[in-house]
Formats: sequence, structure tokens, C-alpha cells
Amino acid sequence: MSAPAFDRSLRSPLFRQISFSLALVCGCVPPLQAGETGKLTRETWNNVPGSAVTNLSDLPRFHGGPDAVSLVSGAVAPSNAGDNYGSRLRGYVTAPVTGDYTFWESGDDAVELRLAENSDKFAAEVMAWHSGWTNPQQWDKYVTQQTPTLRLAAGQKCYVELRHKEGSGSDNL
Repeated sequence: MSAPAFDRSLRSPLFRQISFSLALVCGCVPPLQAGETGKLTRETWNNVPGSAVTNLSDLPRFHGGPDAVSLVSGAVAPSNAGDNYGSRLRGYVTAPVTGDYTFWESGDDAVELRLAENSDKFAAEVMAWHSGWTNPQQWDKYVTQQTPTLRLAAGQKCYVELRHKEGSGSDNL
């Protein structure tokens, strides 16, 4: 996988506030109430050895359903949740105003950030990733942690998915 061209002048993690809404992707989490925002679906798979995202996504049971499902506020998963597990956060972001947006990811161990510039989860592409580890909210350890700049229109709904693999030790996403 080759790295996309990144605009390295956009190093600040301070980006426009974006509203998150629940992705009703597996039908196992109750729908949000009308107007409720700020949550993503978090799915976890236990007893997954290794520290690469492919250790999770290549599992046959990855496509069959997770071991646990919950909702998290924003795009932050619990820290120090365990060892040898994988997780996925997914949902939608809606651009509040027309403008240029850049998304960042950080986590321990490996993370892939997939985005679709529409609400089609099947159109999502890996736009940011790292295969090592970062401290919580460490946005600049790897140049591949940020997406290319995306031009979004006000009200444009985009699918977002973070895949995370934890080996051992501390973990965060």
C-alpha cells in the first residue's frame, strides 16, 4: 500500500468541529434519538493475536460479527481496555459548513482510518494509517496519520471507520 500525498503544512489537530451520528450497520445497537449526535458504534473482537490491523480484518469472524458492541462519545475509545483484541469505530460525520477538512488518527498499536465522501460504507477507502503505536492524541508521529484535505459541502454526510489492533501493553484509539 503506498502512502497518498499529504499536505504537511496541516499539522494542527485543531480542526473544524464535526458532528458524529450513529452508523446503524449491524442492527445490534438501538438507534439514536432524533437529533442525538456525538456517538460512534464501537465493536470489539477478543483473543486476536498480533498487532497489525490485518490480524483483525483477515479473521473470518471479523465479517461475522463482534464479541461486543457499544457506543462511544466522539471518536475516542476507552484506553487500556485489554490485550490481544481488535476494534472498529464507525459512523457518520456531517460537515457543519462548506470548507476544507483534514482528519487525523492516533492509537496503540496500529490504526486505519477509512472514509467515504458520502454515506456509502462500501465506498470507504483507507486515507490515513500507521502500523506502530502512538500516545493518546499524538497526531504527528507518522506522516500517514492524516488524510489528504477533503473539500466538503455544508450538510455533506460522510462514512467514517477506524480499525484498531492492540497487541499488548497500553492501548488507545
